[in-house]
Amino acid sequence: MAYWTAFTTFCIFILTGVVTGADHQSICDITRVTDIIDSQKFSRDSIDDYQSLLPQISTYCHGKEWDQIINKINYNLGIIYLSIGQDHQAMKSFREVLLSNNTAYEDLSLERLNELYKKYGEWDKVKEGESKLMQERFHQLIESITTHIGNAESSKLLNEQFEEAFKISPYAFKLRVLYNDFLLDQLADIIDLNVAHKAVENLQTLLDKFGNKIELNNRLALYDELATMQLFILNTQPQVTLRKCLNLDMDYQPCKYLMKVWNQISKNLPPPSKMIDIEDYMSYTTDWSRATNFLLDNKRSVIAKYGNNLKNYEILVKYHDEKIKQILESRPLSNKTWHYDSVDTHTDFLIYLNVVICEALDMQSSSKKASKYCYNAMKESLTPGEIGKLKAYFKKFESPNTLKELLTALYDTYPHLSINLLHSVSQKLTSLERKKSDINTVDHWAVLVKFVQDHKLSESPLNFIKNLANSVVRTYNSIQNHQKQQQQRIFEQMFGNQQQQQFHQYQQHQRQQQFVEPNIKTDKDYYKILGIEKGATTKDIRRSYLQLTKKFHPDKQKKMNQEEREKNEAKMAEINEAYEILSDEDKRKKYDDAKSSRGNVYGNQGFRSHGGHGGFNNFGKTGRFQRKKPNH
Repeated sequence: MAYWTAFTTFCIFILTGVVTGADHQSICDITRVTDIIDSQKFSRDSIDDYQSLLPQISTYCHGKEWDQIINKINYNLGIIYLSIGQDHQAMKSFREVLLSNNTAYEDLSLERLNELYKKYGEWDKVKEGESKLMQERFHQLIESITTHIGNAESSKLLNEQFEEAFKISPYAFKLRVLYNDFLLDQLADIIDLNVAHKAVENLQTLLDKFGNKIELNNRLALYDELATMQLFILNTQPQVTLRKCLNLDMDYQPCKYLMKVWNQISKNLPPPSKMIDIEDYMSYTTDWSRATNFLLDNKRSVIAKYGNNLKNYEILVKYHDEKIKQILESRPLSNKTWHYDSVDTHTDFLIYLNVVICEALDMQSSSKKASKYCYNAMKESLTPGEIGKLKAYFKKFESPNTLKELLTALYDTYPHLSINLLHSVSQKLTSLERKKSDINTVDHWAVLVKFVQDHKLSESPLNFIKNLANSVVRTYNSIQNHQKQQQQRIFEQMFGNQQQQQFHQYQQHQRQQQFVEPNIKTDKDYYKILGIEKGATTKDIRRSYLQLTKKFHPDKQKKMNQEEREKNEAKMAEINEAYEILSDEDKRKKYDDAKSSRGNVYGNQGFRSHGGHGGFNNFGKTGRFQRKKPNH
């Protein structure tokens, strides 16, 4: 308490500037000042105290002992700055120690500075001879990266070189700028969420570590780039980034427009989490007319410069496309000019917009109007192979297993898309039954009923879902009862009781066999193949699979030679195989159990594979996905 009182008195002298000859002795009481310093904690709260203490001691207290105390304060400040991530301030404090006339804390400060110089790639300042080889290797990597950046064929090499360079100097400014160029170039080819997350993290690092050293106009552009990726690519909230941008310049137009768009979206549309998370989706209630009025029946444009002739849905799509192309081409820190004739603009944000309209119209009993937007979302939520199956199913209404696969895939992406498909299929089946009285649809209805029961849709508080689920169950029961009555009449006429019982047993066995899943055998790391952690959720697995199928789609093979195409096909087969196992809870559990008990070796009683997920295994010469034939 006495120390605190002394320090408070001392600070009053500092703040008032009232320092007389008599006061000098009070200020320069070395025992008291030492005790005050020792009482400080290594926390952010001590920074202001140290910064108030330093100028007074430097001005009024002289001698080697005071030089040592000043060095101690600067060293302590450096340690505190390091602990809170303010590396440049830490460097400044450590340099103050080295510039003093006192050797106290000099070696410790030099050691800290060398570590920081290496981290930031400031090799000309490193005072260690043994770091020369590391320095030379870092410069070699930078030179190679600069040469190969922008070359699609060098992607693997660049990934390896960036990984190595970051181990040497993780915060080198030039390296971070080159990495931003590399990631944006990848995003221009295909919007990959893993790459987008890396790009956002890299931008945040640039702004956090070098914000004050980057020119204002470039810093503003980086904030705009970051907010654009957060909103339009990752479909997350950008308001914190936009506030930082507008705090720098409240009239900066790109951030002003983006903030206005975000405010309107958050005001009128449900949060993405309410559309993705199963529990939130099943219980979320809102005024859906607000969403459709904003997106489809707007009286006022969300962005004035686009006028009032377009729906806000169309304006948001147009603005979204323009912003993505802008950030991919206009790179404020790059030394290279970037231009793309076309860029990938298929993002989660556009899926989200279409799902919002799809669900809003369904909930308002306007499913016919919803179909366009639902299908738009389905096209991006399913793989090309699954889209082909969807079209084939509605054309021929064959293979109930296909229906099961599609419902599961959509439920794991955006739940309402599976509900919309459930609704569409039930309507189509009902229509078919009216046109063809002899058609047998019971197996299709059985898939729909199992889906309803597995996900407890009849218990949903949402009327649209609950009514649809109950309707599906009633229809299935009605059809099943009708078929049983018909079969009963036929067998009573043609067979005796014993033959009838044998036939029913055979029929039940056949139906059970129809849904038997193939066995699978593998010694591969399926988690690594899909690029996910072992604890990944069903949604994580589905999302990674969708991204990979887009990346290795036949459209990406146009410029490949035969050898590269074959490697691509083999990779796609691996991806399908991994997804088939990990997307099924039972298969995944068996795979995990087998892997943990046997490592990577599986016996004859383990899994046995007959191909990838849903026949999505190989690419034919036509560029279409074909089923890989099993080896017998």
